[in-house]
Amino acid sequence: MRRKLFVGVACCVLLAGTALATATTAGAGVKAATSPLGTPKKATGSLVTLGFVSDGKSDAIDNTPEIKAAQAAVSYANNYLGGLAGHKLALNVCETHQTPSGATDCATNMVQAKVPIVITPVSGQSGTIYQGLKPAGTPYMQYGSLDSGVLAGSPATNFVLTNGIGTALAGPAGVAAAAGVKKAGILVIDVPAASGPVKQAAPIFYKNAGVTADVIAIPSGQADMTPQIQAGISAGDGAFAMVGNPAFCTSAIKALTTVGFKGPITVIQQCVDQTSAKATNGGYKGTNVLTTLDSTNKEYAQYLAVMKKYAKGVDTGGVAPGGYASILALVAALPNLTGDVTAATISAGMAAMPPTPLPLGGGITFQCNGKQVTLAPPICSTQVLKAKYTAKAIPVGFKVFDTSSLTKLG
Repeated sequence: MRRKLFVGVACCVLLAGTALATATTAGAGVKAATSPLGTPKKATGSLVTLGFVSDGKSDAIDNTPEIKAAQAAVSYANNYLGGLAGHKLALNVCETHQTPSGATDCATNMVQAKVPIVITPVSGQSGTIYQGLKPAGTPYMQYGSLDSGVLAGSPATNFVLTNGIGTALAGPAGVAAAAGVKKAGILVIDVPAASGPVKQAAPIFYKNAGVTADVIAIPSGQADMTPQIQAGISAGDGAFAMVGNPAFCTSAIKALTTVGFKGPITVIQQCVDQTSAKATNGGYKGTNVLTTLDSTNKEYAQYLAVMKKYAKGVDTGGVAPGGYASILALVAALPNLTGDVTAATISAGMAAMPPTPLPLGGGITFQCNGKQVTLAPPICSTQVLKAKYTAKAIPVGFKVFDTSSLTKLG
């Protein structure tokens, strides 16, 4: 059952293109110049080289900004945060090029290099990377993952900082419940890899919220979703959620606007890009968005300042914040690490860490003790962020939303 749930949620989010990538609209209205870097504090201890695996660049994607952002975070940590518990940091970077063979090669290279931990922001090959590191006991940290093998793996050496289950399915169920809705529609593309597993997974999370889930499968390529949405409303759907790419979600918002739907609508941040506001004529106004990145506060402005100093000209949206946050999360989790920095000491330090603010998380905390989400012990947080979109599709009013009561079985 666990594996089916993971597969279902993963399929939903992967429809967005890159699982858990942050939206390109993030950071609108925040200027780097308003956020100083802080007081310099140079690392003076011995050099520690961390493994960093990214899908990098392939014919389909370009995730190289997350590599540049991670390298910028290392420079910032070394010059302003005292490194990792005093140690200077460097990165051993490997790109999978979004292929299983590339992922296997990267894992092998990291084991041979004896890095004390491997960090990946997001990857379509995370399961292969994890399996390659597992025999050597090399710890693996990801900003986000919905891979079934990763989420069912050991929390002793496997750490997933953010809660993708919460943003994709459990969170929307909670939004519907908070509005007093008893039945809610979930819009998903009608392909077996997505609609089938979602029909298995969604009812469990929605039941935890006291809401009946109505999975509405939309044929691939259908531009006008009005008939299915109108049927859902007629059947009692008082809220709608959708997980997909901007084209899918734009069509859904247009249809909901056409029928005059006034109930709560919830999306993941991958649903929206810079063209969404114009494409829907402001239709996203008031829509709930669930994410793990607050793009409106001083910490995000500091991120922009770091990127301007150490990675000038690199795209700061997309997947880049995840690369930056992943490095600083390790630094934040292990300020009191003593002795040699090894796989064993990092694993022990992660297991003993207290609740710690997630970098760029807007108040989300993480704690990698394997006890946060029973359904998926490697996930280090029960919290997500909820915000609302303006007419220009800019998220505002971020608030921490705890999903612990929703992400459970039985």
